[in-house]
Amino acid sequence: MKRYSLLLYFIVLQIFAFAQTETSTKLVIEGIALNDNGDFAGALKKYDAAIADDPTNDKAFYEKTYTLYSMKRLEDCIDLCEQMTKKFPDSKILKGV
Repeated sequence: MKRYSLLLYFIVLQIFAFAQTETSTKLVIEGIALNDNGDFAGALKKYDAAIADDPTNDKAFYEKTYTLYSMKRLEDCIDLCEQMTKKFPDSKILKGV
């Protein structure tokens, strides 16, 4: 399992390398790991910190919606999806939202 987590970490790190700050990227990666382990509240805190560090980090918003969905907080998820589509109309990662 650690092998896959490490592989996922490096893949996600490469994806983020171009647009977001290093701190914001690190926080999102940590949030993904927390989400994968079922610590949804911890993941949300990481995503919120990533967004505070870099408000243009569309991946942080995207991962936050996924965690909200996982928590069955559907109204919050829908509200954030609507905000994201307005804030990031040209984002490739949000085309499916």
